[in-house]
Amino acid sequence: MRTNLPDFYYLTHFHEFLSHLTTKSGELLRATDLTFLHDFQALEREQQALVVRIINRSQPWVRRESLNYAELPNWQLALAALEQDEWVVTASATLSSNKLPGFLRILTKGELQQLHAETSLTNSSSPPKSATKARWITACQELTLNELRDAAITCEFVALAEPLAARIRYLLFIYFGRTETDFKQFS
Repeated sequence: MRTNLPDFYYLTHFHEFLSHLTTKSGELLRATDLTFLHDFQALEREQQALVVRIINRSQPWVRRESLNYAELPNWQLALAALEQDEWVVTASATLSSNKLPGFLRILTKGELQQLHAETSLTNSSSPPKSATKARWITACQELTLNELRDAAITCEFVALAEPLAARIRYLLFIYFGRTETDFKQFS
């Protein structure tokens, strides 16, 4: 039987995580980490919740629409404020040659087809519609990063801004003693 978790349980766990870091590992926190802690506490509750929801995802990129949770009635305004303050950025800001394959894997076959059609107007021909998703990923990888960054689909996804993502990785390292982990182990 599935237990219903209380609203904002993940935010409560994240606050416990931050409290543990400051009390037990405070000497390992740098000035930039302390600034992050202060700035995070200053965010509105829905903004904090969205940051934690994004952190908890297995992929760095999150579909905007997937952040629509019952306990977050103003999620779009909160997300817009986080983008304005550069806590989160569109996927296009995070795409690099080494991250591109991961981003393409989270797209559906239909989205890959749309992406390829949008960005390859003057490039080579498209694979047949019946081609596998893997073939569409390969076809999209042949496009330039600039073409891909300008594609409409990249605006449908957000990710933590890189300085924040690096800070979270460091805090996880302090807490767990390794980098190959996430907050699912914390709860």
